[in-house]
Amino acid sequence: MEQNAVQTVPLSPGEPEPKKENKYYKRVSAGYGLVKWGTVILFGVVMLLMLIVHRESVTYESLLYLLRDLNFSSGVSGAYAAVVYEEQQNMSFASFRGEFAVAGSSGLQLYDASGAVILKESISYAEPVVQTGEKYLLLYDAGGTEYALFTTLACVHRGTSYGAIQCAAVSDTGAYAVVSRASEARCVIALYNASFSKTALIYRESYVTDLTFSPDGKTLAVLGVSASDWSLATTLTLCTVGTDVTKTISLGSLLPLRAQYMRGGKLAVVCDSALLFFDSSGTETRRVPLSSVTLSYFDLSPERIVFACAANLLGTDVRILIWDTDGEQIGSLAMQQKITGVCASSGSADAYLIGEDRLWEIRGGVLQEYECSGKLLDLCEVSGTPILCFSGGAHAAAEYLNAETEEKK
Repeated sequence: MEQNAVQTVPLSPGEPEPKKENKYYKRVSAGYGLVKWGTVILFGVVMLLMLIVHRESVTYESLLYLLRDLNFSSGVSGAYAAVVYEEQQNMSFASFRGEFAVAGSSGLQLYDASGAVILKESISYAEPVVQTGEKYLLLYDAGGTEYALFTTLACVHRGTSYGAIQCAAVSDTGAYAVVSRASEARCVIALYNASFSKTALIYRESYVTDLTFSPDGKTLAVLGVSASDWSLATTLTLCTVGTDVTKTISLGSLLPLRAQYMRGGKLAVVCDSALLFFDSSGTETRRVPLSSVTLSYFDLSPERIVFACAANLLGTDVRILIWDTDGEQIGSLAMQQKITGVCASSGSADAYLIGEDRLWEIRGGVLQEYECSGKLLDLCEVSGTPILCFSGGAHAAAEYLNAETEEKK
């Protein structure tokens, strides 16, 4: 009888041998797959039952509370080539977590680098003011009684002050403070934690002109001024958040305007006729008096401070002064132009000067002038990108300035 021969086909050189399927591991894998899908189905059933049983507790406010710790960064590439928004009364602009914020009398909008709207909230504030931290954006109505807190996803809290709001501040940790008029004293500072719970009330007999949190959120610096016997008495009060520990420093008869912590931890205090610097303990480390000039505009960034001082009544002879975080003067120049604002840069430029139809850039002590195609309202830096802000739209200053440079060539 002839037997059938089994023909073996040799493998090509370098070709791996076919793997044999292990039936045991196949059964284990199938078992894990059933467990996975069973868990998903069970989770869905439990969630559905919880929503049915506790449906009365699932409110709009509770959902907003869940969003308080969530922020979103679009990560969109681009350079704010074109941002379009509606013109509003009393517009202000700010940078919040790498996005561009536009506030006005009818609401707040947040834009990513491509110009797309990632957040829009309708709020009617007569005098909207924006303050930003790493966790929240605080929008309040100066002279009114309402304020709101935002993440990049939604408005997570709305509050009402005790009286007309004078100023407010928000820390990087999410804690915030609101200064308002009070019947028991000249004003009251209401402190809140990141969960919107009130932690302290501080009554003061002096007017509060500004306040700011330290970078770690542990210290609240408060500028106060009171008048007696036809003279001003100015104080800087350092409050340790969460305790009753305070330190009050007399600033003499200076009129306090702004306080801000700089990069490195020093506190800068802008007054009508001087610039003061303090270390973390409240010790004054430098005082820069302003003589024979009048402070017209000023701005502070974490890196620099810029003053625009008028040398004549018309405001056409302007002296520009720039300091670094240690109080060292790094720039001084004179110009004969009327300006409407200044911007302290955190980027490669030293500062920007704003006119009604033109922009000046100061870089390395050199002043460069550019004409604008519309009425320039402000300049806002977002992640190091300077953005020109007009009444109905904004765009990156770099693209605009580069385009104008090419035309001049």
